[in-house]
Amino acid sequence: MKFWISLLFVFFLPALLFAQNHLLISEIQVDPTDQEFIEIFNPNPYSLSLDNYYLSDYNTYYQIVEGTYTSASSDFLVRFPAGTTIDSAGVLVVATSGQNFSGAADFEILDNSTIPNMDSVYVGATASLSNQEMVILFHWDGQSDLVQDVDYAMWGTFPASFVDKSGVSIDGPDAGTDPSTYKNDTPVNDQHAFIPAPFTGSSMERISVPENGEIFVNGNGITGHNETSEPIDQNFAVQSSPNPGTTSLEIPTANGSGIALVSPDSVRTDSTVTLTFSIKGSLSDVLTDITLTVPGSWDATGLSVQLSGPAFSSASFQVTNQTVTISDAAVTISDSGIITINNLTSPSQPEVSEFEISTAVAGGTLTLISQSPVVTVFAPAVFTAIADIQANPGAYTTVTIEGIVVVGSGITATAWTDTYVQDNSGAGINVYRAGEVDPDLVRGNRVRITGSVSDYIATGGTVPVTEITDYTISVISTGNPLPAAQMITTSEANNTALEGTYV
Repeated sequence: MKFWISLLFVFFLPALLFAQNHLLISEIQVDPTDQEFIEIFNPNPYSLSLDNYYLSDYNTYYQIVEGTYTSASSDFLVRFPAGTTIDSAGVLVVATSGQNFSGAADFEILDNSTIPNMDSVYVGATASLSNQEMVILFHWDGQSDLVQDVDYAMWGTFPASFVDKSGVSIDGPDAGTDPSTYKNDTPVNDQHAFIPAPFTGSSMERISVPENGEIFVNGNGITGHNETSEPIDQNFAVQSSPNPGTTSLEIPTANGSGIALVSPDSVRTDSTVTLTFSIKGSLSDVLTDITLTVPGSWDATGLSVQLSGPAFSSASFQVTNQTVTISDAAVTISDSGIITINNLTSPSQPEVSEFEISTAVAGGTLTLISQSPVVTVFAPAVFTAIADIQANPGAYTTVTIEGIVVVGSGITATAWTDTYVQDNSGAGINVYRAGEVDPDLVRGNRVRITGSVSDYIATGGTVPVTEITDYTISVISTGNPLPAAQMITTSEANNTALEGTYV
């Protein structure tokens, strides 16, 4: 469902964004200070306007919509001058300072030479790049609540300086007063920075145009990417001889372009499943040929394939061993195709399975896309039957149970958790936690609990009550019907074997 929501969202973007790749940060030098520069590459077969494009080196750059800026003297937020363009396959170089810069620079941030200046939004007196920092290239139309990330690079081992806008709500200068909210970025501790920072006299240089490993959907990027997810440590390398204004990067061909998603993206081991792959274009070209290969660890005996979606309305396919080959497709940014594969048997052991997808334009060469979809194969959890625990509590220390909450929190006690959960073994058990009422233990919730088994004897009592304490909990579902209650006579009510069971 998220895939189709993202398609509806991009449908309303300006038409230009459908046909373009976004600009890339292609090289950065951070030491020595007077040789600092940021180079930007245009991977499109046409020139692009840089109106409303900005560069910054601090992680709250998005507050520009509120007119709020950093106060650090070493930071900057600058804009490309109106009318600036970048040629197809061309680069632009922005030097921090042009005063002693020995390379070719198109713009400078500090106004201290004859090199044209970037437009200053905020430039600290000592604006410069450090050996643990980030640079963001972003786009803002001057009115919207949210800015659009274009490309992001970070280096060093100081994640506190990296970007994470997840869930930030903000109101820009547009006529409305309702704020807009950013989608989730990658948590800073999970971002893959370039480590260590380039040493003196070297630079970090991009080696990959396709941004391998980046999440291409449901992000805050100008083309819908999650720019914070790119593994910078994989897509950049040390350049011992920095060359601002020159790059070996080339405009990518459409072969190997496209974005693929799979549903479901996790399945149990040794189970028969149906997988649905959604494929859309990422360039303006039409993809006509596609292959999808089922990993060898999966049993594809007896599989069946269906094609659907506008991109596959005239397509045909054949299956050879574990590979589905599709011909005469018409996959574009606006027309997607869906491949449904039935009767697959997942591996018997847990693994992360990659389903390799290759694409090509008419007459082109099938090329692996930059990020093939993966399915996580997991072993089902092993649960202990509550009846077994009640029959012999001393045989267990830590257990995992799954069942329905029959008596919820706050019913028998209001100052601590005193709850009863019952599973399909026909028995129930007390769940206890001191000092709080657990809000997840609501009657009718199906819960999974891992905790310690102990026997509790009340003051003055003689009969122990078996309970689960020191637990962790996850709610599987809500509003479930209760287990069937056992019918007993009054004389049977003294049977301690029924402890914890719904009667």
